[in-house]
Amino acid sequence: MNDIDRACAAFRTLLTEQQARVAGMTAERVDYTKKATVTIGLVDGDGIGPIIMEQAVRVLEVLLADEIARGSIALRRIRGLTIENRLACNQAVPDDVLDEILACDVLLKGPTTTPMGGGLESANVKLRRALDLYANVRPVTIPEQGIDWTFFRENTEGEYALGSRGVELPGMAVDFKVTTDPGTRRIARAAFDYARRNGKTRVTVVTKANILKKTDGKFTALCHEVAADYPEITVDDYYIDIMAANLVNERVRGQFQVLLLPNLYGDIITDEAAQLRGGGQRQHRRPLRHVRGHPRLGPAHDRARHGRLRQPPEHPARRGHAAAAHWPRGCGRPARGGARCLPGRHHRPAGRRDLRRLRRWDPETALKHTAARPSGRAAESVCIRFLAQRCVSTRNGK
Repeated sequence: MNDIDRACAAFRTLLTEQQARVAGMTAERVDYTKKATVTIGLVDGDGIGPIIMEQAVRVLEVLLADEIARGSIALRRIRGLTIENRLACNQAVPDDVLDEILACDVLLKGPTTTPMGGGLESANVKLRRALDLYANVRPVTIPEQGIDWTFFRENTEGEYALGSRGVELPGMAVDFKVTTDPGTRRIARAAFDYARRNGKTRVTVVTKANILKKTDGKFTALCHEVAADYPEITVDDYYIDIMAANLVNERVRGQFQVLLLPNLYGDIITDEAAQLRGGGQRQHRRPLRHVRGHPRLGPAHDRARHGRLRQPPEHPARRGHAAAAHWPRGCGRPARGGARCLPGRHHRPAGRRDLRRLRRWDPETALKHTAARPSGRAAESVCIRFLAQRCVSTRNGK
């Protein structure tokens, strides 16, 4: 069998699997008020996940103290969704971990690492597919700028569904994208139902249907078919590149209300939208219960009190001029006695004030000024990762 025959066989397998997935799609609705006990699975994940989960559990135990005491809610710890265990098992979500997750009603999960390259799929993508978590609902609100957007991102199809299942030939690699009728209809109906319930008058479909005529063309056409059942709501279309520009165009961005997108575009465009209010990690999400086969929105909470979060000041070097007074000691300005430190070296260990400054810089600048110290001791890898990602604080450089 030559390379093309092997690629065709792999593609046939993918098509067969996707047809089986479509046949198995359900719209099962779960009424948790009728369950004697609702089980919440707690998955630490890896990296900073265990730290986050430890505090999240403390909050849950306070907020749900009465329900836990009555036995109407049970918290269940689920171990094993670490990068080490997933690599050892060569599974995005090990089978035993997935069985424990499926036994729960609600899942609270910490972040998980996805290695770059290789064949290990994202744990998040695997869970979305296994639990059929098709609706990712992300609100972004900046009242003082007239922004009140709600993004409905399809979560189980598109490029992500088959992103790790592509084929590779000598000098060539091919990945696949899938769009199905039932998958598109249900995310479209979720978006229009939300718009109707919340008094929204406009739903905007975002694709690249002028280029991807089969998949994105189908997504657009099906969304308009669903829109026919909601005559009071206006539906329009934008290409993803134009929408990316419009979200930063102050003259037009306030007119958008509900945005409906396929998987990849939804991932990218919501990160851009979140940055407008203060960064991807500060994006406010409306309470959403992912129920197998059906997204359930909790009561809409008042987000008017959330203003724009203050951005950290931009480093002067990124504005085209230097200001050594804003740099950590020893980084490009004379040290005591007139001696000048070598670039990338400190004449004393970095303190908390320096680390706070470094967190405002881009990763390359941060790494440049923490590469080594005069004693020759290389910066800790954890410290480098912290400075590059700018996500957690450290103590004494550890």
